[in-house]
Amino acid sequence: MNHPITLLNHQNRAVAQQIRDVQIVSYRVEAKWIQFDHIPYLKESINHIQNCSEVFIGCMKESTLAGVLSFEIQNHILCIHRLVVHPTYFRKGIGQSLLAYVCEQEALHYEVQTGTRNTPAIRLYQSMGFHITGEKTVAKDLKMSLLRREGGKNMC
Repeated sequence: MNHPITLLNHQNRAVAQQIRDVQIVSYRVEAKWIQFDHIPYLKESINHIQNCSEVFIGCMKESTLAGVLSFEIQNHILCIHRLVVHPTYFRKGIGQSLLAYVCEQEALHYEVQTGTRNTPAIRLYQSMGFHITGEKTVAKDLKMSLLRREGGKNMC
């Protein structure tokens, strides 16, 4: 399912608020899945979103921001920082559309990390050509899986 994706002006306070609203409800669900409620993005301020250097893209459904992905490209490596979908829109192809859009960006490879217990996210990334390359412990109760996909354009 292909959903229209737009570039978000996260420096605009109202847009940053919408991004924050979506990520809070989404990361609350993830926190339950991974059994860890100290995800930093749950405490992120609107001001921090407005001032960060990431590129934000989003998917709108009616007048609601249904999903958000942010990334940065450094040294030809595209690093996905966040991918969140409002729970109302889970399993409707929003995350897949956001990832497909990002795969249009020219990069040597793409990297992302997610909670090892977040099997829906890991399955999504793997369905888009990402492979688990490692795992790291970031807190007593939290392991993160590192995923990578080789680059080139239009490979997702």
